[in-house]
Amino acid sequence: MTFTSTNFLLFCVIFFPLYFLSITRLRLNNFLLLAANMIFYGWVHPYFVVLLLLSTVVDFSLALLIDREANQLRRRALLAGSIAVNLLFLGYFKYTNFIISSFNDISGEKLNLLTDVILPAGISFYTFQSMSYTIDVYKGHMRATRSLVDYLGFVSFFPHLVAGPIMRATVLLPQIQRERRFDPLMVEDGARQILWGLAKKILVADNLSDAVEAAFSAPGQHSAVSLLIASVFFSFQIYADFSAYSDIAIGTAKIMGIRLIRNFDTPYFAVNIIDFWRRWHISLTTWFRDYVFFPMGGSRVSTSRWLFNIFFVFLLSGLWHGANYTFLVWALIHAATYVAVALAHRAGLRMPEGTFPAIVSAFVTFLFVTLAWIFFRAAGVSTAFEILGRIADPRLWHFQRSFWQTTHCETAVSVIALMVVVEWFTRRWEHPLAIAAWPALARRATYVALLAAVVLYGAANEASFIYFQF
Repeated sequence: MTFTSTNFLLFCVIFFPLYFLSITRLRLNNFLLLAANMIFYGWVHPYFVVLLLLSTVVDFSLALLIDREANQLRRRALLAGSIAVNLLFLGYFKYTNFIISSFNDISGEKLNLLTDVILPAGISFYTFQSMSYTIDVYKGHMRATRSLVDYLGFVSFFPHLVAGPIMRATVLLPQIQRERRFDPLMVEDGARQILWGLAKKILVADNLSDAVEAAFSAPGQHSAVSLLIASVFFSFQIYADFSAYSDIAIGTAKIMGIRLIRNFDTPYFAVNIIDFWRRWHISLTTWFRDYVFFPMGGSRVSTSRWLFNIFFVFLLSGLWHGANYTFLVWALIHAATYVAVALAHRAGLRMPEGTFPAIVSAFVTFLFVTLAWIFFRAAGVSTAFEILGRIADPRLWHFQRSFWQTTHCETAVSVIALMVVVEWFTRRWEHPLAIAAWPALARRATYVALLAAVVLYGAANEASFIYFQF
């Protein structure tokens, strides 16, 4: 079930009245929330729910054992068991097809065993969330919960279940466990953030998809200019699409009286690649930092070990995104650039202060990120290099009017420009529609105009979110 579908609208119409009617009775409210989570997640593939329940029950049980166990060696073994089960689930469903197809390519054999494994939606997100719970219990950051309903409600919380943000149990579980209340201000702000997310998804991301798909599916048919335009469009498409999901998730949770963490902080205004990773997919970046990078020693190690740590974490991030060599190349490009910037900073080499240098730095960073995204979006590494080769070929630098016209590039440029301007002027706000200081008439006119645009564009548009595939 996607946030932009009519099914989700019907789901909300039924769920929220029941939720608020039972909000003063915590156990009933949590049972209702859990039922809604299961319906939401199992809407297309009910068997996904079975996998989610199995994974969750294993971690719930092992966390209880860890919490009760005094022997450190046995605690460590229980934690290792929890991590192993999660990684086995993730590895089987996410990488089996890739491993077997790679074996076939290398050996020339045609091994068909266990192929065509269907990837459960959101498995990368809820697996990392569940693993962080058992790790936090092991480290003593929290006590294991005795309520399976509460824990299931935390792991399967439907607003962020499929594409994040990845929530820690230390932040979300206590909110599940305590009585919530109807807060009109949170409901209103949540609705505004949902509206902004829908606008980004339907008006921006989905308007860019035609040009991106046309160029990346047949790069040999397009000029360098068209391929560069499509690459820039994909940068904005993946940002608008993914951050839109986060906005809708955060807004939906707010309506329920629950706060999720911010997942994006205007990443394309970053002045270098380190700054970019502080702003992009914050919940995943901080997860790898806290549960992988820091335990490996972080930056407080030798230079060679620090380099290894950086590259290892980025490669894990690439693998997390999917079983494709393109993600590994994308990760290596970012790792190498991250290290180069960090070493330059250690040597005292920084951009001069001021508005103009910051603008130049932000533009260069965006250009780098855009070129790296080509590997992320391309069907294969060879296709990505073909696109980059054509962009670099001066003989192919001509304007392709047919591409511009048939893929509605004028509309795409307009919505990108509008989003960038809005986000620049509201970059210090929680979200662009947090405009409580505006006159009431101006606010309402803005909401009505955006809602009308979303409804008109969304009538025949239920494109899936990009990060559903991860």
